[in-house]
Amino acid sequence: MLLTWHTGMKWGRNYQFFECFSGLGRVSKRMHWLGYRVASFDMIYDKAGSGCMSFLGAPGFMLCVYVILNQVPEALSLFAPMCASWGAPNRGTSMRSVLNPSGQMNYRSVQEANTTVSRMTLLALLILSRNGLFLVENPMQTLLQWHRRWQWLCNRVCYVAWPQYAYCVKLVDLTGL
Repeated sequence: MLLTWHTGMKWGRNYQFFECFSGLGRVSKRMHWLGYRVASFDMIYDKAGSGCMSFLGAPGFMLCVYVILNQVPEALSLFAPMCASWGAPNRGTSMRSVLNPSGQMNYRSVQEANTTVSRMTLLALLILSRNGLFLVENPMQTLLQWHRRWQWLCNRVCYVAWPQYAYCVKLVDLTGL
């Protein structure tokens, strides 16, 4: 809401693809080459060190909200959060498991990863409310999927707001004949 009240913001950019945590931006570059209107977001783009591209800070998070509010319907958003805290090699340090996906909350890296997933969940809700699509990229053995907020979203999406779900179930039933 604060974004809509701000007089200096330009609206109507009509982004078709948004890559959050884009790193080198390879997917964004390819989508741009294919003719899509693209927005990319990553900490490495903040050359001045102002913190405006930090997903954990208010300015960076609001920049992501701004981009999503400027997406066309059925736009695609790709989230590729840092997998270090969620993957198998770090489980000894983070103390994450299926039974304890929040991990050892005394470690800053674990707190930041949990905050990232919580904020990513909020952005996914915003994307869905605008009839958009999102993908989350993480390694195969990630524990991100067991985070309580992500679980909350998945349980709501499949139960309430995903009309294609029933269609997909029918397709599975038909292919089993």
